[in-house]
Amino acid sequence: MQELYQMFGPSNKKEKDGIDVVLSVEPLLSFKVARAGGENKKYSETLAKMLVPYKRQLDMGTLSESVSRKIMIEVFCRTCLQGWEGVTTKTGELIPYSEAAAIELMESLPDLYMYLLGEAQKFANYREDAEELAKN
Repeated sequence: MQELYQMFGPSNKKEKDGIDVVLSVEPLLSFKVARAGGENKKYSETLAKMLVPYKRQLDMGTLSESVSRKIMIEVFCRTCLQGWEGVTTKTGELIPYSEAAAIELMESLPDLYMYLLGEAQKFANYREDAEELAKN
């Protein structure tokens, strides 16, 4: 039974404080991402609050994909994405991290959003021994 907890027991600290998702080492391009779920209760609480105005549409299955994606990006940027390093404009100017800048970036680069959301949903990224496992 202890092995089960070793396999599936996440680090509560990592889930809340985030992990570095490094896309490039030289030049450095990384994102600090907390878990989407788990001990990051802010994620599910914020999602629930933001969906309240759309309850009827959700119940009827009529919520448009564009509205749904906008909500999900905002929830992700408010509760999971905690910072970045090396993010630039198309012309190479550094973009300082802010929630508004994050939302704008994720809306303009939906595949980046999907990638980072995927990393935020992988419980293995938030295990205490995740770095050790990645080396093997």
